[in-house]
Amino acid sequence: MIVAASFQLLWRTQKPLIIMLLIAAPLLVGILGYRHLVAIPRLATLEKNYLQRQAQVRLEQAGRARNQGPAAEFQRNLEDFRLFDEKLPQEHEFSELIGELDTLAAATGLNLASINYQTEIIEESGILAYSLQFSLQGSYAQVKRFLHSLEMSRRLITIDSLGLSGGADGDGALRLKVTTYFKAEES
Repeated sequence: MIVAASFQLLWRTQKPLIIMLLIAAPLLVGILGYRHLVAIPRLATLEKNYLQRQAQVRLEQAGRARNQGPAAEFQRNLEDFRLFDEKLPQEHEFSELIGELDTLAAATGLNLASINYQTEIIEESGILAYSLQFSLQGSYAQVKRFLHSLEMSRRLITIDSLGLSGGADGDGALRLKVTTYFKAEES
C-alpha cells in the first residue's frame, strides 16, 4: 500500500517528468542497442578493410621498388644521358642560335641590337656553356611573345636574369642573360 500511495503522489506531482522518462528510456535503449549491435561492428569492419588495403598498397610499392632497384635506375639514367647528348647541338651551331634569336626578335617586332657572350667549359662533362647577354626594345606585349617563343625553343636555354625598364611612350627595354649548352668540338 505504501508503494501504491507513493506512486500516486509521485504521479500527481511529477507527471511530466515521468512521461518524459517513459519516452526517453526506450529511446536511449534503442540508441545504445544500435551503437553496440550495428555501428561499432560496422566501424570495426571498415577499419579492418582500410588497414588491409593500406598493407596491400605498401606491399605493392615495396615490390615495385625491388623490381626497380639501383640497376634499373642506373639504366634509366644512362638512357636520359643518351637522350640529352643526342639533343645537345654541336659547338659550330652557335651561329645558328644567334640567327634564331634575331629571327624570334624580328617575328615579335622587337629590335635586337647586339649580343655579348662568354664561353665556359664544364670540365666534368666536356659541355660548353654559352652565357649570352642582350637587350631588346619594344612593347610589353612584344616582350611577352618573345619570352614565350624563347621558352618554346627546341634548344636548351635557361633564363638567368631578366630586367624590364619602361619608357614614357609605353615601349620599354628588356635585358636578358641566358645560358645555352653545346657539345665541345673534338680537336
